[in-house]
Amino acid sequence: MVLVVVITGFCFASPHGSLGNFFTTFPGAQGGFAGFMVALIASLWAYDGWNDLTMVAGEVRRPERSLPIALIAGVGVVGVLYMATNAAVQYILPAASIAGSARPAAVAMSVVSGHWGASLVSVAMALSILVGLNGTTMSGARVPFAAARDRLFPAWMAHIHPRFQKSVHCTG
Repeated sequence: MVLVVVITGFCFASPHGSLGNFFTTFPGAQGGFAGFMVALIASLWAYDGWNDLTMVAGEVRRPERSLPIALIAGVGVVGVLYMATNAAVQYILPAASIAGSARPAAVAMSVVSGHWGASLVSVAMALSILVGLNGTTMSGARVPFAAARDRLFPAWMAHIHPRFQKSVHCTG
């Protein structure tokens, strides 16, 4: 969906998009350390999934090789997509419109493709949030399981129902 926003923003926004939007400013912008910290919250949320991968390291073949590659590549891909999406939104909307919107990508898509475009982006964002929550929940459960398997937590936390026992491939 992110690529749809980027492609639509740059390829189909010709009557609405403008490179001049990159030079617009928002007079109410909060700069300095406080502004940086507010921006950091959104950025860290966008990159949040990277730490979930480390929680399943004990179940990955050759984690010493696979994890660094996955972490670097994953953060790199997310970074490029995040910057491309922001650039596409900035191409369509001036800074004041972006700052005044709770959902700038949906507003940008509504400018380019109408109500259905904004609705599609909103639904995709909601689905993305649920998928991210699912990933965090599923990977987070692996930490007490691994700790119990290593006898650092109560043993019952390492119990796997016999029906699912064969689906777990631990390398540790």
